[in-house]
Amino acid sequence: MSRKPTLGLTKRPCPRRRWLSAASLLSAVFALGLVSPAQATLIGDEVDFERVFGTSSFNAVSDEIVDSGVEFSVLSGTVEVDVAAESIVFSLDGIIFSFNATQHELRVFDLDWVGVPDGVIEDISVDIDIGGAININNGTPGTFDASKISFSDHSVSVEVGGYEFVDVTITVDLETSHAIPEPGSLALLGAGLVGLGYLRRRKRA
Repeated sequence: MSRKPTLGLTKRPCPRRRWLSAASLLSAVFALGLVSPAQATLIGDEVDFERVFGTSSFNAVSDEIVDSGVEFSVLSGTVEVDVAAESIVFSLDGIIFSFNATQHELRVFDLDWVGVPDGVIEDISVDIDIGGAININNGTPGTFDASKISFSDHSVSVEVGGYEFVDVTITVDLETSHAIPEPGSLALLGAGLVGLGYLRRRKRA
């Protein structure tokens, strides 16, 4: 197949077409930005619970799927645990926990964020709502604060040894390591990339 010789002419892209191309890409980026990104959530995850006393595990429940209701109800309903999208709520009412010098705690573990497998717990914030009372075992009002709640990458524990709880709700909000771009940030990033691409093409022209 014969090829025609080059005549030394350079075909320059039409400026109007460049603008249309950039505008089309920019529109697509903004459309993408308006779509909500995947949110970090525990909804749909399978989580585990146990009451640890010393070196022994009690009331263990495994592979409970997180949904909109209470995931764990143990000790005749005096202990209920509701795992939400990014928080855990412990409801304690009419329960006395024996003291152990080693450990007596409620533990929720195997926490993994759906769609974000590399997410881990980096920090927590705690709210304690005392509708009734928190006493130590002899009935004397006790001091219970956020220092009794601890966490690891995929678990949260509440130290309860030696306390009596009457209508107490402990809410633990989870702060995770993964960062999900906001829609506006995605749009701005895309617009910047489109602009850089356009300037580069303009310099070449």
